[in-house]
Amino acid sequence: QAVANFSTCFTCVTNALLIYILAVTSLSHVGPYRWLLLSFAVVDILIALVHVAMIPAVHMTDFGYIFWSYRWIDGTTEQGIWSGLVWVILFYQTFVLIAFHYVYRFV
Repeated sequence: QAVANFSTCFTCVTNALLIYILAVTSLSHVGPYRWLLLSFAVVDILIALVHVAMIPAVHMTDFGYIFWSYRWIDGTTEQGIWSGLVWVILFYQTFVLIAFHYVYRFV
């Protein structure tokens, strides 16, 4: 619990600092790359907050994966489904952003 809270605070502070730096600097050579960095920072903050709110866990079985949240284990099925969807969407959004990063750097 303490490690999750520390890493979430550290992630939020460092990414907020990056957002601040991107907002106040006017480096012309950064150009549109600024928006890609901004989206990385925002998604990283969101996934850190959702992660600490859920404390997700995954168990691999012969037929697939079982995913649950330790914080909402006693909640309703609807809460579990929606929180799981939000976490998975944010988790995989990082891979989409990395793909955009590689394309941007290539071009």
